[in-house]
Amino acid sequence: MLPDKTRAGMFAAQFVARSEGDYRLELSLPDGREEPLTKVFKVSTAALESRHPERNDDVLGKLARTTGGRYFIGLDAAMGRQSEPHVASLLKDRTQMTPVLGDRDPRWEAFWIRLMMFSVCGVLALEWLVRRLLKLA
Repeated sequence: MLPDKTRAGMFAAQFVARSEGDYRLELSLPDGREEPLTKVFKVSTAALESRHPERNDDVLGKLARTTGGRYFIGLDAAMGRQSEPHVASLLKDRTQMTPVLGDRDPRWEAFWIRLMMFSVCGVLALEWLVRRLLKLA
């Protein structure tokens, strides 16, 4: 545990409970003479969707208006089958081209391969010609 900077003499810690259930926390004191402090607590998930499974169009519409969005009720409205424009037409194009270091230009790659091929063939032909002229072959 780390000291709490806002409250002198207090300590704080956090952990994430990965599943529901009962948890037991034991804190050993630094001097070790007394029994550790123990706390048992229960972790449960909020069941808001289980208690109220219906869609609240008023709240969702208000949320969409306050954030600058649009709220479509049903798939037909979202696909533009009703009088409203469809969702895809409302989205702005945000295409980005990001060059990545290490990527090669395919045209340069093809040119380089041809250049190396002709260079190797030229060196081999030159070697053959020199050997023929000097009567080494």
